[in-house]
Amino acid sequence: KQWYQRRVRAASEQCRYLCDYQHIMNVIKNLVRSDRDGDFLLGVQSVQDLCPIFLGLDGINYLRYASFYLELLKQVKSRHPELYCDFMNGRHVIKCQKKQFNAVSADMKLEQTIQRSAK
Repeated sequence: KQWYQRRVRAASEQCRYLCDYQHIMNVIKNLVRSDRDGDFLLGVQSVQDLCPIFLGLDGINYLRYASFYLELLKQVKSRHPELYCDFMNGRHVIKCQKKQFNAVSADMKLEQTIQRSAK
């Protein structure tokens, strides 16, 4: 697979652009999936995968805050083992129904609730 990707990337500028675009979309897809499924480790991995993208796109502030956030997430296991256990059980997101792929982060749920009550 890596041999094929190197060959395709070397083919043309458009192929490099499309490969980079596909990589960015896969990282974003994994980030959304981690929120929707309540998968804490996938979320940590997705933030880690976003850092080189922020660097490459000159998003210095995004990179600074993402790397700080990533370090905090990595320290949860050693500093707050009970919280880490809760996060591993999917308690870092809010689920209103027992269905799959419907969890949302706390800030998103708060925004949805405010928007619903404003109608």
